[in-house]
Amino acid sequence: MPVKLWSTWRFGYRFWGLVIGQGLSQIGNNFFSLALLWYVLLATRNQSDLALVATGLTLPNLVGLMSGTVADRMNRWTLMIIADTTRFVIAGSLAVWGWQSHVPLLGLVPLVLLLQTVGTFFSPAEMAVFPSLVCPSCLAQANSINQAVIMGAQIAGLGFGGFLMALFGAPTLMGLNAVSFGISVITIVWIYRGRQTVPPEAPHNSFGQDLRAGFHLIWTHSILKRLVSIAILANLSLAPLMSLDAAWAYDVLHTGAFYYGLMGACMMGGIVIGNLGLTPLVRRWELQILVPSGLAVMGTSVVALSQVPIFGVTAGCLTLFGIAAGIVNAAVLTLVQKTTPMEMLGRVGGTLLALTTSALPVGMAVSAALVSHIHLTWIFGGGGVLSFGGVVLSLGFRQKLANPEVTLFPGVTQRNDSP
Repeated sequence: MPVKLWSTWRFGYRFWGLVIGQGLSQIGNNFFSLALLWYVLLATRNQSDLALVATGLTLPNLVGLMSGTVADRMNRWTLMIIADTTRFVIAGSLAVWGWQSHVPLLGLVPLVLLLQTVGTFFSPAEMAVFPSLVCPSCLAQANSINQAVIMGAQIAGLGFGGFLMALFGAPTLMGLNAVSFGISVITIVWIYRGRQTVPPEAPHNSFGQDLRAGFHLIWTHSILKRLVSIAILANLSLAPLMSLDAAWAYDVLHTGAFYYGLMGACMMGGIVIGNLGLTPLVRRWELQILVPSGLAVMGTSVVALSQVPIFGVTAGCLTLFGIAAGIVNAAVLTLVQKTTPMEMLGRVGGTLLALTTSALPVGMAVSAALVSHIHLTWIFGGGGVLSFGGVVLSLGFRQKLANPEVTLFPGVTQRNDSP
């Protein structure tokens, strides 16, 4: 059943304002990533410096283990505005500095680290307020649309970024990234304008107590513990495809750059289709069924790809993998939002984002270490097997989620973050 786009407009202008604003911000993020690495490479001609800055883009993700607690201790909309205003200033400063003179590496890296660190406060706050924009029965559809827009924005950012950088240079793309943060701030203020809110009560616990409470919830709650583990396994299974796809295209398939680019397009296009396809699937099957089914398709696709080194098979399997990954990603996110108490959603979301975004570079590092000793066929196949581990972990979701003592959390009240 095709998605009826007209029906999604009933979500309201606040939902669409946040989704479109963050889609534009995501385009700016991809502009910045392209511009930053290219700028460093041209300025230093040193691959070690390039690796240092690339690492700086990923390390701050670990701050998400703590930033989610901040999101739970203050108004999340206010935190989002502060975070993107700060990122607007930092990104704009980098652009102006780059336009006026050469930016030394010792000045560039700290600003990049600060920019990425501030972003870790925005993400869990956004994840926590998202359920307040739509009705509970529409949450899966809303998440699927949001994830599709994010992936589409990434494709657009990568597609147009190189073209714009060739015309105007890296500092201009950094400036466009700053503009995207400014647009994000405007849309968030627009969404939240004129709303009468009750200031949050002073936290009864210390920051450390709230932080430990978030970890304790994930560790002791059987569903959340499984969901976080599934998300980590899904990212680990994706790591070989992300880090060694060029080697697969060149050394195994014996193809050129055009086919290598087509491989990436197949997977990213599949993810968009999977995100949009979640809505009609939810009408027929529950999320608890879609998660293990999607993980099984992911694992089967990668194993089949590894065993049949033909470009047509690779392209088809990557498309199937992307479709299944898009479904699993949106479904897991929806289950986390439905299972977690609203007052702790920032902590759980921040931890989830930190662990999953850290799993991808870890998986890439392991794949890089193994590739000189093990053939790519077995590395890719091993990544596929990890997805089947997620299938095992997802068994029993339906029975556990049907237990009201698990899902309702008696006595927990919703935070006053609704617009």
